[in-house]
Amino acid sequence: GKFIFELKPNIPKGLYRLGISKEKYLDIILNKENIDLSTHISDPFNNLTFNESAENKIYLDYIQKRNYGQYRIELLQPLISYYPISDPFFPTLLTEFTNIQDSLDRHIDKIIKNNPETFAAKLIAIDRRPNLDPTQNLKQQKIFAKQHFFDGKDFSDTALLHSSVLTSNILSYLSLYQDAKLNKSQMEEEFIKAVDIILPAMRPNRKIYEFAIEYLIGGFDQFGFTKVMTHIASQSIVDEDCENENLKHRIETLKKLAPGNKVPEIIMENTKLSAIKKKFTLIVFYASWCQHCNDLLPELKSFYDDHKQELEILSILIGSTNVILKVGIQNRLSIMEYM
Repeated sequence: GKFIFELKPNIPKGLYRLGISKEKYLDIILNKENIDLSTHISDPFNNLTFNESAENKIYLDYIQKRNYGQYRIELLQPLISYYPISDPFFPTLLTEFTNIQDSLDRHIDKIIKNNPETFAAKLIAIDRRPNLDPTQNLKQQKIFAKQHFFDGKDFSDTALLHSSVLTSNILSYLSLYQDAKLNKSQMEEEFIKAVDIILPAMRPNRKIYEFAIEYLIGGFDQFGFTKVMTHIASQSIVDEDCENENLKHRIETLKKLAPGNKVPEIIMENTKLSAIKKKFTLIVFYASWCQHCNDLLPELKSFYDDHKQELEILSILIGSTNVILKVGIQNRLSIMEYM
């Protein structure tokens, strides 16, 4: 069939996603051009043709060349790693690896030179990856990629917020620090190194910088990487002009709860945190619907019975109602206001 979408004239320029289903979609540049495209629902991207829209023709051509180049590079990398260096065919492998990268580089340079004012050229320039040395092993290549990933990338255009290029750069760079051999604490230390490179690269534009902070904190929160979240909050520069009140509040909260800081006062009906004078105080936030919590509380009770001379446990039930009945581990803290 044939479909026509009438877009609002003031829609910001950017890279927008036309969703056909959850797995099938098209990314299309909107930048004051009429767009005429054709495709097939069975495979929207690989059947895509732009009949009108110079920017989308440029961008689609680049994405197709980039994907094919990356596919060939991924096939060559393990082959080069295991192929005998002394074999006469080995230099051919190295030459092919280099030619693929150089060909894409020349293509990007040509796009930027011939279309300097287009949004497509801006997206392509930021999507660029550093060229790798095929004679280096994978570890050496990864170190080089970490050092040069953001070379020449300009994040000063707010329009980039209306695209996937920011998140794809962030995720691609973080992937360079992933290592299945590391435990959680070690992984957090690696990700801290990564965010210390990502955030300064995106600082030229305040809104993009704040977006990166919020995206990183939200992502690490999903995996429980509290140490990384706290580090981001402590290093972030969010001034009074920040319009994102949720971000400002979250950063302030993370700073307050950073290891080494004094815990904010907690006041309950029968006691308050500052009134507890034991050597150690453990604060437990739990929910009645949390099975992990239900499994843990009896263990905490047993632990408390063995260490009650120096330990106090303050357990706080959280939920969706305003006033929650609370049965504490010591059965003396009864009511907490939770908004």
